[in-house]
Amino acid sequence: MEPPSASPRRGRVHWQGSLLTVSLLIFWSPSIPAQPTIESVPLNAAEGNDVLLLLQNPPENIFIYIWYKGKKSIGNDKIASYIPQAQSNDSGPAYTGRETIYHNGSLLFQNVTLNHSGVYTLQITTILGDSEILAGQIYDDSASRSGLSGGALAGVVVGVLAGVALIAALVCFLCIRNTGRYDAFPRVLLPPRLTTMLSPLFLSSIQATLHGPWAKVPIYEVSVDHEHVGPTGPWGARISPAPHLAVISIQE
Repeated sequence: MEPPSASPRRGRVHWQGSLLTVSLLIFWSPSIPAQPTIESVPLNAAEGNDVLLLLQNPPENIFIYIWYKGKKSIGNDKIASYIPQAQSNDSGPAYTGRETIYHNGSLLFQNVTLNHSGVYTLQITTILGDSEILAGQIYDDSASRSGLSGGALAGVVVGVLAGVALIAALVCFLCIRNTGRYDAFPRVLLPPRLTTMLSPLFLSSIQATLHGPWAKVPIYEVSVDHEHVGPTGPWGARISPAPHLAVISIQE
């Protein structure tokens, strides 16, 4: 009966050994170091303020920091360099007098202008000869704070004026279309007795005469003798100027 009872004990010992192995692996696993990064403080820089390109989590055993203006580490774009062990710094061709490099590799810009906005490159070299390239950027928020530029405002004003003019022209066109064409000549109303006595052809000739340019035509009145009505003769219809009616002067 002893052999069956020995097997479970061996299984328990094996399981405890597995737990011990896992614990040792977790304890001896090396921690992953944080990667170095560059942060702009503040993130959006206004013109005239100070901006710091802060180096976070720098590697150990630094030999030299070198800052460049732009995306490439080229000699002509060098701003400044710093050697921590010697506590010495050196300026380059891109140095403007407003940059200061610190012992931790951070770069300070004093009283920044629009020319300072852009990308900056940091080259880190260790004592062992390892080199690492990082990039930081200065953002300019003056455009977002100022709103629309002068050219944009002028474009908006011109667009509004053009829209108003177009609407006014459309309204005038619709009014003329609905009301019809304007008659520049006044209508001449003849007395009822004259209208009934004269023929349509004669009336049309009078209307044409009245509508002529600079025409001065006296208005006639027809007097009819009710006892002797006739087209001719001394007792017939008489057409004579009416002294009490004004002369109409029609001008184009």
